[in-house]
Amino acid sequence: MTIEIYAQDGVNVKEGDTFSAFAGKCCRQTYGNSSYVKIHDFSRGHFRGPRGFEVRHLLPGTCLTVAPDGIGTKVILSDAAGFHVQSGSDVLEMTAGDITRWGGLPLVHCNVLDVSSLGELNDATNNACRELMQGLMQACEKNHMVMLWRNR
Repeated sequence: MTIEIYAQDGVNVKEGDTFSAFAGKCCRQTYGNSSYVKIHDFSRGHFRGPRGFEVRHLLPGTCLTVAPDGIGTKVILSDAAGFHVQSGSDVLEMTAGDITRWGGLPLVHCNVLDVSSLGELNDATNNACRELMQGLMQACEKNHMVMLWRNR
C-alpha cells in the first residue's frame, strides 16, 4: 500500500531503492576510515536499515557534537559547471570546518540528500546525485571520516 501511494505522488520507488543501495555502498566503503569510530550495522544486509556507531580510543569526557550545514547557493555553480563531485567535498568542508574551528575532531558525517527527484538511472539528474555521493565518499576518505546517509 505505501509503495502505491508513493508512486501515485510521482515517486520513482524503483530508482529510490537503486539509489539507496548505491549510497549505502558508498557509506560502507568509509566504515573503516577512522580508528575512532566503530560502525554497528543492524540492517542485516539490506540497503536500508539502522546503522549506529560508537566512538572509541578517545579521552574520557569527550563530547560528541554535530554541525548541520549546507553549501547554500554554491550548488548552483557546481551544477552549472557540471562538477557535482565537488559538492560532496564542499558540504563536508562546511560541516567539518565548523567542528575543527572550535578545536574538535570531526569523525562522522551524517547527511540527508533532500531532492525533488533522483531522475532515472543514467540520466543527467541521477548521474549528478551519484557524483555528489561519490564526492562525499572521497572527501570522507581523505579526512578519515565515516559517512552515514539517509535519503528522503
